[in-house]
Amino acid sequence: MEPLFFSGILCYVFFGFLFLLGACGLFRLALRKPTGIVTDDGITSNGNEVGFIPWEFITGFKIEEGINFTAIVIMLTKQERFLKDKSNIFTKIMHVNVKRFGSPIVLSESLFHVSLEKVKMSLED
Repeated sequence: MEPLFFSGILCYVFFGFLFLLGACGLFRLALRKPTGIVTDDGITSNGNEVGFIPWEFITGFKIEEGINFTAIVIMLTKQERFLKDKSNIFTKIMHVNVKRFGSPIVLSESLFHVSLEKVKMSLED
């Protein structure tokens, strides 16, 4: 009887974890914030862990093609200064973006509800 009891508890734990994971995902979707907020101080990106980007760091925008995606790249000056207060894992990912795209901040087209050309035009205005 003990192996069945143990496997039953294991099933409850596993499927309970999956339920909580799904519930958290639905909760995040329900409370979804706008992807990006543009103010006089800078851009706030809620689509990833980038957060707030002051205008003093931003030099321009370009649209790049990835392997399976199209993205808008926010060109920065003082990249290391921008990344200094970010988490270690985040900075490693951003260094990969710098090597591929020339900037740590790459926002995928799937984060927006309009075309990237319109996003780029509105950011440049």
